Amino acid sequence: MNAVQRARRNARIAEARDRGDSWAAIAEAFGLSERAARRCRSDHVQAAVADAAAALDVDPNRVLREAIVVHREVLDGLGVLGREGDSSSARVGALRSRAATSLQLVRLLAWAGLLPDSFGAWSLARDVPAFVNAFAVVADRHGFEPAEILAEMDMAIPGTAVLSA
Repeated sequence: MNAVQRARRNARIAEARDRGDSWAAIAEAFGLSERAARRCRSDHVQAAVADAAAALDVDPNRVLREAIVVHREVLDGLGVLGREGDSSSARVGALRSRAATSLQLVRLLAWAGLLPDSFGAWSLARDVPAFVNAFAVVADRHGFEPAEILAEMDMAIPGTAVLSA
């Protein structure tokens, strides 16, 4: 069996397993042991992942930047349509779409790690710096050096000490 034939067989084994066929049935149908059938499916999955990775030979940051630009352009266009649309229905539809696109952009940025990804994370990002700076003010009243505290807190939890004491 050559490499092409093996790849086709492995694909058929993977398809059979995806349909829900048991390993015993697959092994019997292909004249293999169950272990060999599992290995064939694994080889197929690994080859598919390698093919997908090769097909995705792109810069993920460029793709993200492009998606952000597209979202912003859509938001701008929908804003204009929401203000200047031919009818009230067109304006309302544009504003609804603009709100949905805004949420999609926020989710995209959160997914990329550029924004907090949940209400709890948003609250934490908002509240921790205020707490750290309040702590530095209290520490200053008790004779500790606020700048050193802020610097150490920012090293321990980057981005927390955003205000100067």
